[in-house]
Amino acid sequence: MGRGPGARLNLARWFDTSAFIRSKCNGCPAEGVFIGPLGYGNSGVALFDAPAQKNWTFALFKDFRVKEGHRVQFRWESFNFTNTPQFSAPDRNFGNATFGRITSTLTNNREMQFGLKYIF
Repeated sequence: MGRGPGARLNLARWFDTSAFIRSKCNGCPAEGVFIGPLGYGNSGVALFDAPAQKNWTFALFKDFRVKEGHRVQFRWESFNFTNTPQFSAPDRNFGNATFGRITSTLTNNREMQFGLKYIF
C-alpha cells in the first residue's frame, strides 16, 4: 500500500490514503448512503506502520578523589544525543482531516544535564 518503488511518502502522507473509502450501509433505505468508519474492511494485520525509533543516550562521568574514602563525581548526560526526531504513529482515524499524517513526536529534542555528586 504505497511503499513500492517511486512512492513519495512523507510526514504529511505516511501511507496511501486514497486506498481507503467509507463503508456503505447495508440495508439503508437510500442507495449509496455512507455511514461512519466501520474499521478497515478485510485488511490484514499490521496495516499501519509507524516510523522506527532511533534514540541514543550518552553519558560521561569522571571521579575525583578528595580524600581517602571520599570522592566527587562530575557527570554529563545527553538524552537523544543525535537530536533525531522520534515521530509518533500516523493518525489512523478515517474521516479525520489528519488521516495518514504524522503530526507529533514521541520524545523531546536533545536534552542534556550536568551533575555533581559527593560520595562518601
